[in-house]
Amino acid sequence: MKKLSGIVLVCCVGIIGYAGDFEDNIDAAKRGDAKAQCIIGNCYSDGDGVEKDVMQAIEWYRKSAEQGNARAQRNLGRCYRDGEGVGQDEKRAQELFSQAVNTWRKLAEEGDVDAQLALGNCYIRGEGVEKDRQQAIEWFHKGADRGIAKAQYALAMAYYFGPDSDENKMLAMLWLTKAAEQDHVGALSFLGTCYSFGDGVEQNGEKMLACYRRAAELGDSTTQFMLGLSFERGDAGIEKNLKEAAFWYQKSADQGDADAQYHLGCFYLSGNGVGLNIPKAIELFRKSAAQNNAEAQYQLGECYESGLGVPQDMTQAIAWYRKSAELSYAPAQFQMGFYYHFGIGVDCDTKKAAEWFRQAAEQGHPEAKKMLSEQ
Repeated sequence: MKKLSGIVLVCCVGIIGYAGDFEDNIDAAKRGDAKAQCIIGNCYSDGDGVEKDVMQAIEWYRKSAEQGNARAQRNLGRCYRDGEGVGQDEKRAQELFSQAVNTWRKLAEEGDVDAQLALGNCYIRGEGVEKDRQQAIEWFHKGADRGIAKAQYALAMAYYFGPDSDENKMLAMLWLTKAAEQDHVGALSFLGTCYSFGDGVEQNGEKMLACYRRAAELGDSTTQFMLGLSFERGDAGIEKNLKEAAFWYQKSADQGDADAQYHLGCFYLSGNGVGLNIPKAIELFRKSAAQNNAEAQYQLGECYESGLGVPQDMTQAIAWYRKSAELSYAPAQFQMGFYYHFGIGVDCDTKKAAEWFRQAAEQGHPEAKKMLSEQ
């Protein structure tokens, strides 16, 4: 089965969990509420509403897990499995996963849909049980057959990311469509991308737009960005419309989407789809760069190098190019190699130059390949 490319696609069964705000839950967590404690752990783990702090995340997960909260047990188990904030300990990880599985299995057998999805996810990942996609599908089916959209989406993803076959592709599209018809945002977005690439369905720009637009109207920032990108590029044969692209980039950027902030910044820098506004472009690039968007960091490097919208400052330029290069952005890696090769803004260092050129060349950067061949 052809897998979609160019867009990061997250299987919903990998992100089932509590949603919540730090400020809304911290008081309850301090009072000992296990669900709130798990949410606070998630907030610290993701840097959501609070500065990211893995050790704090682990502490809150531990408090919640000790009260038998299955999601906290699962999350703490992942920390032990991956050695994140604690010493790597596969045995302890599996103990925690098994505790979570036992809790979820009991609830799942009683018909709890969230537990069924969580248990299915354990079978997908092999957390506390042996990996078994068919077992996962059986648990997802229980909710999907009852018409529950999130279970239909989980089932669609299990088929989509399963063994490559026409039957799995057909079943993935069937359940994806059912979930999308109930306004499941993830299903709408994923199905829109399938129509964009012609994956599992015939390529159809109008159906792509219908799916993306509905998810975007429901407030999903990622799909708002994808809709803007489709209008900018003219995906699936639709007519390019830069004003429409700018509109959806703005919607997404207002919600903090780093990709949308970068693309909207490029529009303001060039005047495409919006009025030329270089200070606004710089502001958007900074917001995006602060979220580790490598393209935005590279763009800030160019602005500081040329003095476009900011005082010309080679030290700042190199600092931003370096940040971008360290995130494996090939143009920035080439730029760093170039500066070290010729001693521009840094001391000449042919060894460092060659290393940056090599990293860029491995990603297919043609000029980096040329520089390496000439050394």
